[in-house]
This record gives sequence, C-alpha cells and structure tokens, in this order.
Amino acid sequence: MNNSVIIENLLSGDKSRNLLLFTELNTSLLGKVICAYLNDAGGDVILGIESKTNIAGANKNWQKLIERDVIKKITPIPPVSITFTQYKGVNVFLLSAWPGAKKPYNFQGKI
Repeated sequence: MNNSVIIENLLSGDKSRNLLLFTELNTSLLGKVICAYLNDAGGDVILGIESKTNIAGANKNWQKLIERDVIKKITPIPPVSITFTQYKGVNVFLLSAWPGAKKPYNFQGKI
C-alpha cells in the first residue's frame, strides 16, 4: 500500500481514531500531541493538510526540525515514524505514534 492510500484511508476513516491535521509546523504543539499519543492509544499527524480538499503542503526541511525539536526531546525513545510523501501531488509528512511500552513518555520534561 502506498502512502497516498494510507493518507486517504486516514482522512476517510474512523472519526474516533486519533488523527490531527496541521498546515504549519509548530514543534511545541507537535511534541505535546505525539507525547499524548504515546501515553494513550497512539495516533497519526499529517503535516501540510488542513482537510481532504485543502492541502497546503510541507517543507522537506521540516524533517530535521521534527527530529531535533520533537522526537529527540521525548523520553524515553519513542516509537514514532516520520514519512515525507506526496498526497494529491503535494508534499506532506505523515507521523505515526504507537502506544508506548515504556510509559510515561514526556516531552521537554512534561508528561
């Protein structure tokens, strides 16, 4: 299954699933969301999309910021994947966090 299909399924799927959409990168908010997902049932974040029809796009350089200012500031080491892909011809990021096995996780020292 390619990433566009995964994103399409997330956008069309179960509304009770933990899914947040962001058009801009806010590392502080993203860190808190990912940490909450890790401490709960997991979830996904799509960066560069506001809705199925409003796709703003993401900057490839965001990956370094996400890794440095979010993932490396979560302890213990989090089970998170970061995928830079295209959706409807526009670059976006798909971040998936699974329920962590080493709870509680914290971001910048806060659970």
